[in-house]
Amino acid sequence: MEKVHIEERVERYIREEILDGESIQPDTPLFSAGLINSMNLVRLLSFLEEEFDQRIPTAQVNVNTLDTIESITEMVFDIKNR
Repeated sequence: MEKVHIEERVERYIREEILDGESIQPDTPLFSAGLINSMNLVRLLSFLEEEFDQRIPTAQVNVNTLDTIESITEMVFDIKNR
């Protein structure tokens, strides 16, 4: 799967399911700007694992890998291509 497809799916989910339609950019800080809280983190991780059929290792769950759509895309792409 190409990164652009991962990014599109992640962006759509975050925008529609977590941010109630608010527009965001791939480099918009999500956690550090307070757009996503810990409750939404659980929802996001569940979505990623289900949507991409991959378990997200606990070591990958941190602000660096989950703070932007770009970093989430990179993490998912890396996990899928191991």
